[in-house]
Amino acid sequence: MGEDSDRGQELRAGPLVLNLDLYTVAMRGERVAVTPLEFDILLYLIKNSHRVVPQQELVRSVSRGVHRPDSSQVRVHIFHLRTKLGPASPALQTVRGRGLWFDAERLSNAELTQ
Repeated sequence: MGEDSDRGQELRAGPLVLNLDLYTVAMRGERVAVTPLEFDILLYLIKNSHRVVPQQELVRSVSRGVHRPDSSQVRVHIFHLRTKLGPASPALQTVRGRGLWFDAERLSNAELTQ
């Protein structure tokens, strides 16, 4: 999933590429503008794509120093991520009553290969 390139360390999930050094996201080679919190959310969910991440765990994991987002702020950022990721948005799954899951299998959907 991760690899080093001349642009820095990257984490790949299908057509999504997160550059861990530059804090950028690209889908199919096109840059996706994300906030630092959205980047952290996406990174944490991809790294934990083998399981459902409880929302409170996600909130704790993306807290930085003084800035501590609450659950409602994280939900808003998830909504924004889904909008920004377009056809890759189905990979961000809400498991009702449990949390969030990055379903990498959904990235192989036919819509992404157009």
